[in-house]
Amino acid sequence: MLAELAGRVVSVERIPALAEQARRNLDAAGYGARVEVVVGDGTLGLPERAPFDAIAVAAAAAQIPPALEDQLAPGGRLVIPVRERLVRVERTVTGGRRVRPLAPARFVPLVAGVFTPTRC
Repeated sequence: MLAELAGRVVSVERIPALAEQARRNLDAAGYGARVEVVVGDGTLGLPERAPFDAIAVAAAAAQIPPALEDQLAPGGRLVIPVRERLVRVERTVTGGRRVRPLAPARFVPLVAGVFTPTRC
């Protein structure tokens, strides 16, 4: 859906196997060239690729991750579930921020770190 709305989409997935499955599904649906899937810690975003005009998070955070907010371009927007409320954060052109609650929401929790499977 985001590939239809934006010129460039980068998705961060913390579980390598899910990232690979997402790549296969995107290729099969014809979006592989328009959406990049990287393995990483979604709470940290992708500072090396910032700034972003928009960031959408599909997992609930306990609070707004400062790293994501810092990666917004002036006028950029971050939409993220915080606890059980969907929130919109906008970076103003002067570097400030506006936070607006949008709606009640329930998402899986946002987990820091990259998942590394281990064998016993």
